[in-house]
Amino acid sequence: MLHVSYLAILPNFQSFGFGGKLIALLQEISPGSSIFLEVEYPNSNKEAEDRSLRLRRISFYERHGFSIFPDVKMH
Repeated sequence: MLHVSYLAILPNFQSFGFGGKLIALLQEISPGSSIFLEVEYPNSNKEAEDRSLRLRRISFYERHGFSIFPDVKMH
């Protein structure tokens, strides 16, 4: 199992395929392992200005084959 708590590409380097290549590299270095990526829940703060950014991140991960688990609260 590979647990990634934070994954980011600097804004100036987004939309060039680096994120997809990074995910492919994670899959390559951990063949056969489950990969868990933490994301911010988009509705955790309905007033959050970055809600659309959170949704874009989730969409990116889904396009790369990841699934969203039901809301899990970590304490």
